[in-house]
Amino acid sequence: MDESSPSRRETLLGAGAVLAVAGGGGVLGHLFSSDDSGQSDDADDSGQSERTADSGQSDSTTDSGQSDDADDSGPPDDGPITACSFNILHETSNSDHPWESRRPRVTEAIGGLEPGLLGIQEAKPGQFSDLREAFPDYEWYGIGREGGEESEAVPVAWATNRFEMRETGEFWLSPTPEKPSIGWAARYPRISTWASLTDTATGTDIWFCNAHVSSASWRTRRNSAELIRQRAVERTKNGEVPVVSIDLNNEPSTPSYESITGQTDAGSSPVVDGRTAADEASVRGPEKTYHAFTNEPKERFDYVFTPKSADVHEYRTLEVREGGYRSDHLPVAATFEL
Repeated sequence: MDESSPSRRETLLGAGAVLAVAGGGGVLGHLFSSDDSGQSDDADDSGQSERTADSGQSDSTTDSGQSDDADDSGPPDDGPITACSFNILHETSNSDHPWESRRPRVTEAIGGLEPGLLGIQEAKPGQFSDLREAFPDYEWYGIGREGGEESEAVPVAWATNRFEMRETGEFWLSPTPEKPSIGWAARYPRISTWASLTDTATGTDIWFCNAHVSSASWRTRRNSAELIRQRAVERTKNGEVPVVSIDLNNEPSTPSYESITGQTDAGSSPVVDGRTAADEASVRGPEKTYHAFTNEPKERFDYVFTPKSADVHEYRTLEVREGGYRSDHLPVAATFEL
C-alpha cells in the first residue's frame, strides 16, 4: 500500500477518541461504543523491550504476491465468525519502528482480515485511542493493567453489526484476579479483558476473552493459562461458548499451552488451538508469529483458541509485510462456525 494515499481508516486516525460511559465489568473499566469519537511485561520502565529486536529490512511478500491487508467492506453480519489476535507492540518500545509509521499498517491489516471479534495486546492509551477512531463500526472494551486508563491494555472489540454486548469485565493474571495485582513472579501486572456477547445471526452467547501472558517464567505462563482455562470452563457452564485470543509468550507443547487446551490433570478445556483444529488445506501463512523485526518469524506466541464444538473453516497468519513492519508480531485469525 502506498502510504502517501491513506485509506479511510488511516485518515480517521488524526482525531482523538472520546471516553464513553462506564462499562459493565466494574468501575475500573470503560466501554467504548461505535458512536464515541504503561509498559509491557516484556519491557522495562524505560519502555525498552526485554526481547532483543534484530535490525531488519523490508518484509517478505505474501504467498500471492498481493497485499494481504487492504479492504474496507467490514466484517460480515452473518455466516462464519472471524476472531483475530494481534500484538501491536506498545508505542514506546522501539524507536526504529515508531507507532506513527506502523499505525497505518496495523489498521490496514485489521481491515483486511475483517474480524468480527478482535483482541489486541500491548495497546498503550494513545494506541487504543487510535484504534477506536480507526474502527468506528466496532464497540471496544478495555482498561489499563494497573487499573484506570493510563497504562497498557489488552482491549477487546466486536463488530456491532453482528454482536450485542451483554456484559464486560476483566481479571488479573494473579492469585488475586479481582483486583490490580502482580502474579507468579511477573514483573508487572497482567490483565485479561473479556466481553459476553450474543451473536445476532444465530442467538449464540459467546464469551470472548483476550490476554497477554507474562514472559517471566514457565510457572508464570502456566498459572496464567490455567486461570484462563478455569474461567472459560465457568463460562461454558453458564451456557456461553468461549473464544480466546492471546499472546501466550510460549510455543505449543509447553506447560502453558497444555494448560489452556486441557492437556493436564487440572481438567479439560472448552477451547482448542484454532490452527490445529482447521483442516490442513485451510491453514494459511507461517506457523511462527514473533519475528523481532526480521523477515523470519522465530517463535509461535500468538493464538486464537476456538470453541471445541466449532467447525474451523480457516486459520490465517499474515506474512511479514513487504515495505514496512506492522509490529514485532504477526496477526493471526481463525474463521469458524458454531
